[in-house]
Amino acid sequence: MTSNPLFSVVIPAYNAGSSISSLINKFIKQDYGRMEIIVVDDGSQDDTYTICQVLSSKHSCLTVLHQENQGVSAARNLGLQHASGDYILFVDSDDDISTEYVARICYLCEHTDADLIQMNWFEGTHQSGFIDGLFGIQRGFIPLDDYIDTVLQQRVNPPWNKIYKKSIIDAYGLTFNTMLSMGEDLEFALKYLEHVSTVYMSSDKVYYYIINPNGVCAKASLSYFADIHIVLMAMKRIIKVKNTQKNHQHYADDSFVASVFRFIGGCVIQGISFTNIYRALSTSGVRKDLKKMSNLSFPARIRWLLIRLNLYHLIAALYAAKKKRHTYITPLKRIGKMIHTKEDLKRYLYADREAQPPHPNIILRHFDPIYRIKTLIRLCEYHFNLSSNSFYHKVAYYCRKL
Repeated sequence: MTSNPLFSVVIPAYNAGSSISSLINKFIKQDYGRMEIIVVDDGSQDDTYTICQVLSSKHSCLTVLHQENQGVSAARNLGLQHASGDYILFVDSDDDISTEYVARICYLCEHTDADLIQMNWFEGTHQSGFIDGLFGIQRGFIPLDDYIDTVLQQRVNPPWNKIYKKSIIDAYGLTFNTMLSMGEDLEFALKYLEHVSTVYMSSDKVYYYIINPNGVCAKASLSYFADIHIVLMAMKRIIKVKNTQKNHQHYADDSFVASVFRFIGGCVIQGISFTNIYRALSTSGVRKDLKKMSNLSFPARIRWLLIRLNLYHLIAALYAAKKKRHTYITPLKRIGKMIHTKEDLKRYLYADREAQPPHPNIILRHFDPIYRIKTLIRLCEYHFNLSSNSFYHKVAYYCRKL
């Protein structure tokens, strides 16, 4: 093991036999004697552990740990226990790094001394190409208030795009919540942020997040509702602890509603019954959370309304539309171009329909996307009882913005 390493890289690995060797070797080729690599095998059923042991016998900077399968959070926590670097980084075993990764990390750690360093990244696949994870990033120290907004909007959830100080993690006994199956990354970031005074934003992109359509983030489970409730509590706690002059709560509420909306859509698509979804929303405390939210943005209010009306099938249709954008986005843009005043919208919405929106079940029997979109807007107008021109201007604005 490297003595007094500048930083430790924790890599949880489960059945990563096809990718772990290539990833570790990329680190080894960049070894300047300033890092240690800790691979935690989470009870893999393939040859992951054997591959790592062979590499460890050849390279002193690599430590290999093994545990029974307990999940990625437990694996990261075990890695933290054995890490000796001044800074901590996390890398997922199925992702990739650039040839400049170690050099840039060393530079950032040595020249910023920030409590938290937020990096940019690439995301995509080697087949389809990569795009920036964040846009408009400016290098340098940023106000803590602004960074809190970014975190609450869930724009930088993963731990692999950050550099943490080991001293802060140790001082406050910070760990990943092993009870969460979704949202553990964000909850850890929020807990860490409670003890942060300085944040440095780096535009460096040295990490490649490989999108896996079959990964955990692409699935949904009823347990996610309880998880997102816990994450919301962590959001509220960071707002209270930092006690800044800025109103952060609306960012937390908007992202919470978006997460619940996404989880409902995923559950419906996977065939989970409406009854079980409703029960999970109630028992997890999410329905009570939603009742307390009033200062929402326009898109969040639409999602909030659909959730409160239990229109799960319509939520699933809109959720699926995000993956098949052309089916819905073209009609939405068409609506946006036609609407400039309240009269324009009413003329468009009610030209061939009754004034009051039909029962939600009737909507579900129509598969024409234009009809569904028009009816959705009418539902929002009817239930929100909005009559001012600002409502119609917002409809036009968000349609054109897509």
